[in-house]
Amino acid sequence: MKRSWIVFSAVLILLLGGCATSPGLRGNDQALPLDQVDLNLQKQLPVTRKASFGSVKIVGMLLQSSLDKKSMEIPVKFVLTSYEIPEGIEGLIVYRGGLRYVPETRTLYLSDPEPLRLTFGNPSLEEYVSASARKGIAALVGSALQSLPLQTMPESFRAHTIEKFAIEKEKLLIDFK
Repeated sequence: MKRSWIVFSAVLILLLGGCATSPGLRGNDQALPLDQVDLNLQKQLPVTRKASFGSVKIVGMLLQSSLDKKSMEIPVKFVLTSYEIPEGIEGLIVYRGGLRYVPETRTLYLSDPEPLRLTFGNPSLEEYVSASARKGIAALVGSALQSLPLQTMPESFRAHTIEKFAIEKEKLLIDFK
């Protein structure tokens, strides 16, 4: 009877101890400071892409948490220049997106950016941006975002894919598999 009580107590302590611990980092899980990831991105900017409607220069971007816990918001500041707007017009496009991991290079990238909002800074010039150019800007900037590495993990890091991620307390928390 005494031995079963000791076993029961040990199991109870393990269970309660497991429940009391926070869902912290385990194994290949990572907590990347957002300011470090944002700095990595800013070092790669500006990025200019050309299309039939004009030229788009990406001048700034950040990663932010989203109401949808399975994605993040990515506001991107850009400047559009075209034949109609040679001086350029500033704009902001906000995407919802995820992360992808390339195990061969141990590098994180943005994935599947979906445009949510597109706004321009100068309403008087906005009339010169056609509907097709608006769609083109979203696609052009989105493809550029997917090509920018967010972070390269250390040489010793081993993982195959991302299980889930979240942005909490100025950190990008990633559960790797």
